[in-house]
Amino acid sequence: MHKQAVHAVNHQPLLHFLQQDTLRHIVHLKMLALYGEAMTCHVLQQGEEKGCVLLLPTAVSDYDQRTYPDSQFVVLAAATHPDLLHTLALRVPTDQPLIFKLISPEQAEVFGHYFALQRLTAFISYTDQPQAAVSMPAGVVVSKGVVPELLPLFAANGYSAEVVTGYFAKGQAVSFAVYGDGGGDGGETAVCACLAYHNYNNIWEIGALHTLPTARRQGHAQKVVAAAVHHLQINQLRPRYQFHESNHASQQLAKKLGLIPFLTTTHFACQPIIM
Repeated sequence: MHKQAVHAVNHQPLLHFLQQDTLRHIVHLKMLALYGEAMTCHVLQQGEEKGCVLLLPTAVSDYDQRTYPDSQFVVLAAATHPDLLHTLALRVPTDQPLIFKLISPEQAEVFGHYFALQRLTAFISYTDQPQAAVSMPAGVVVSKGVVPELLPLFAANGYSAEVVTGYFAKGQAVSFAVYGDGGGDGGETAVCACLAYHNYNNIWEIGALHTLPTARRQGHAQKVVAAAVHHLQINQLRPRYQFHESNHASQQLAKKLGLIPFLTTTHFACQPIIM
């Protein structure tokens, strides 16, 4: 049986493996696209089975540095068979504080044999169903350039102006907003907005959703997300709508739009093993 574990300087074989199920591995692929040069990637092959473990330095990721400032690496894994994960676990450093982002109970079970995992949180991703078109709602303003008055709304959901403008500068973002005092072209105040931005290949994430407290429970969030899904569909792009596991309102919104869950990413913390 052939075994190979390498530090992947050339990510193409790794990408080919992960792209065989792009939705399942969207977190891995997104991180590689953004931070591939900074990541350590171990690839393993046993016969026809393949796997990998990816180590992302926390410091290079704005979200992870802000959310998990005391960790050294974010650990991601993928494998065609759970047995490979046991070998891959040996490639993960034990002398550093870590964050594991795992995509299945099997991964949590295997890595739990080697690390004292502490569950922190989880995020659920939804996408559209084939042949299930979402209509464009009225009163939503769509913009392919930076709209300054929307930046505070996005910042309220953890998306900095630097990150948002960076996506727009690369032509990889579109905003969707509802305005008060007329709900459209004549409005002066943006009361709700979200972004659609590029993740990997044809998958675009819908995020940064925020509604002003005074405008909540009026259906604005559903309108802007529906507009984002519609825009992506007509441009032959695949939506990824992700939210925190405790966000029941977003879960209900996704169901109302006919979206279906495809991935749960669970975050675990692990402290260094002291010998």
